[in-house]
Amino acid sequence: MTPRTILLALALAGCGATGKGVNFDVTPTPPKVEVVRAEVSSPEVGVVSLISDAISELDLTPDQNRALTGLVSQISERHERVQEMRKQLSLDMAKSVESGGVDEATLQADAEALGKARAEFAPDDGKSLEELHRILTPDQRKKFATALAARADKLPTDDAQTRYGNWRSDLEIDINQDQRISPKLDADTASTASAKAERDAWRDRLRATAAAFAQDQFSAAPYLDPDVVKTTEERVRRVIAFMKIVVPELTPKQQQLAADNLRAEVGVK
Repeated sequence: MTPRTILLALALAGCGATGKGVNFDVTPTPPKVEVVRAEVSSPEVGVVSLISDAISELDLTPDQNRALTGLVSQISERHERVQEMRKQLSLDMAKSVESGGVDEATLQADAEALGKARAEFAPDDGKSLEELHRILTPDQRKKFATALAARADKLPTDDAQTRYGNWRSDLEIDINQDQRISPKLDADTASTASAKAERDAWRDRLRATAAAFAQDQFSAAPYLDPDVVKTTEERVRRVIAFMKIVVPELTPKQQQLAADNLRAEVGVK
């Protein structure tokens, strides 16, 4: 089973490639772009995902394909430090789960550091989105904008119910445990409202971005989160609240499995 234990929703969403049939072009094939997928709870749609969508779904020329593939590589290199901080956050969460408690101070510090790193690169991500607009033709921009607007209306919500459904399945939480956990999760209305607010904000930004992208002139300003640090910290705060309810009700074996899953998500055995 693929580990889905925490669903931090800090990865970026993406769409799969579509077949184009036989290609008789003699130009060397550009390197394959790995499309980054978010966990199912994430409302966030990142720039790598958007450019990967364009590569996968639009009928690009070889020059356009090479340019966009290079753009994805640049963004990925730029985000290496962010990925390391995400890894540290997951490892510290694993330690908390393993111990049967929650080290709030450490996790909050991790969230702040991650948020600041993400905020540092956000302007450059916006420039990359503007570069995508420059590379595409007017017709391609309209097709891309239409798909983005459709995605905006289907964003998931990073709520406790979605997260708990995966925990319950992965950890085989029994009926007695569920009867103790579920009412407490339902009572955390602040986290539910926070998750809905983040999803709604992303939806509105994506709709505005789609409308602007179809035009001849484009600025990525509508796409950018006005407070990346706050969004990141609030997202982790929701996970902390979830852990404080669920982790004490787990058996030592379940706690260990949850910790192992967290480490596996970031490539650590």
